[in-house]
Amino acid sequence: MEKLIKVSDDEVRLLGGIQADEVWKNDQYLVAVLRNTAKFDGRNVVHLSIKRPDLKPITDWNDKQAIKNQLVGCDRCLAGRQKNGVTLWSRRGNLFTGRFPENWNLFNRWVNYCV
Repeated sequence: MEKLIKVSDDEVRLLGGIQADEVWKNDQYLVAVLRNTAKFDGRNVVHLSIKRPDLKPITDWNDKQAIKNQLVGCDRCLAGRQKNGVTLWSRRGNLFTGRFPENWNLFNRWVNYCV
């Protein structure tokens, strides 16, 4: 998988003003990163919201793992430990607003990390 690059604030506005702390992209994926928005077991977690610009399903586990490792992995933490991620499979509707459009292939993962 091609390495992700950080999107500038100007480009984020062109993408529709994605609400995130950081936005990263490559030719295959667009990733919104939300930091310090949730805690699990007293630890901060990062929310990675991953989608493909062509809205096709994300099926390659290795790509999801590479995204997690690049954005929240051990090279981003002083302790140098690998990080676990959790994917929450919601009911048919969106956890936050009620329903996802049927073709909205969005993948969400929460990862614990160091602050």
